[in-house]
Amino acid sequence: MKRKIVGVRNDNGYLSVRFRWAGEMRTEYLKLPDSKENRKVAEKLMERVRGEIITKSFDYAKTFPNSRYIKITPAHDLTLAAFAKLWLSEQSRITRETLYDYDRMIALHILPYPLAAMLVKDIDEGDVNAWVLELRAGSGAKLSSRRLNMVIERLKVLFLAAARRKGADGRRLIDESPAQFLEAFRVPTPEVRPFTLEETHALIDAADGWFKSFLTLLLMTGMRPGEAIALRWSEVDFKTNRIKICRTARKFGVGLPKTKQSERFVQMDDTVRRAMLAQRLIEGFKELCFPSPVRGSGIRYPGAVTRRDWVKVTTKAGVEHREIYQCRHTFATNSLASGENPYFVKNQLGHSSVELLFKVYGREANNPQSRGSLTKAFKETGETAEQHDETKENISLHVSTDGLPKASGTDGKNS
Repeated sequence: MKRKIVGVRNDNGYLSVRFRWAGEMRTEYLKLPDSKENRKVAEKLMERVRGEIITKSFDYAKTFPNSRYIKITPAHDLTLAAFAKLWLSEQSRITRETLYDYDRMIALHILPYPLAAMLVKDIDEGDVNAWVLELRAGSGAKLSSRRLNMVIERLKVLFLAAARRKGADGRRLIDESPAQFLEAFRVPTPEVRPFTLEETHALIDAADGWFKSFLTLLLMTGMRPGEAIALRWSEVDFKTNRIKICRTARKFGVGLPKTKQSERFVQMDDTVRRAMLAQRLIEGFKELCFPSPVRGSGIRYPGAVTRRDWVKVTTKAGVEHREIYQCRHTFATNSLASGENPYFVKNQLGHSSVELLFKVYGREANNPQSRGSLTKAFKETGETAEQHDETKENISLHVSTDGLPKASGTDGKNS
């Protein structure tokens, strides 16, 4: 019989509890004979320990005053490097991407400096200020103000965690954070550089195959690239012309969208509907709308799309290269400039408020170059009226009105 990894266990006729604490498995022997009544006591203790660990109120010394771990866990003698490693091992409620980012920030911008070798309890405000100066002259010299602030925020979080953490003797590691008065660097307003109608025209002309449909989706709906990459056909409703956004592609797979508001329904106009029907014709019954050709129809790697496919199209189109995220900005600014209802634009983008929408895009929407209709730009792109009718007829021959591929071939089987 396989032994339980965590929970109440029998050790040579006596009960013990096993649980994870501070990144390590701990076993505490209760000196209670294994019986039905004693198991109830042990289970109740285990349930309380689990709850207190989750709520970060677990006091090890108080719960297990005779534990051997109290003698071998000198929590107050932890260096900042050791505490950072411990803190990282306890982060179970964040995504793999976020954990990876935290790990890289700490490894590159905190651990290499003298501050990391100091005991947490000995670090004062002067040591933290010295670290900031060293950081700006060293590994942080090439970092943006925004990234520098993110690194500083990680250090602040580490010290706040240390101020909440109690050692085995019941005392907190530190009384207050020495980084609490660190001020953030001023961050420039994020640059919104939407594509003009002429540039949009050139980009669509330069794209072909799946990327033409993909680009149409980004430019005409404001979807984020990761949301489009993770899109499944089950989330595209051709009857109501709506797309359900409930996932996004990340470095390590698929996860929830950026924010709660990002889970939304996006409207398809005729241009987007036509592009998605054409893509449906290409992909058939595959689960994803834009599957990877090298991953067994699995998810595309977002980095490959932005570094390879996007760069290839901007180069071919002769358009000054900007991040693919500017497609989302293009949709927003052109929609506002052409008189779309701000609430419609807000809902398409998944913003929390109209105020945020105008804060980000209001100035650019007044730019004369932004005025015009993206729909008009798309109608003027690529196809003559005769070619458009031929494409539409082609799609109708192979794809039904609800977006499902029709039966084709002489044997009547689905292609």
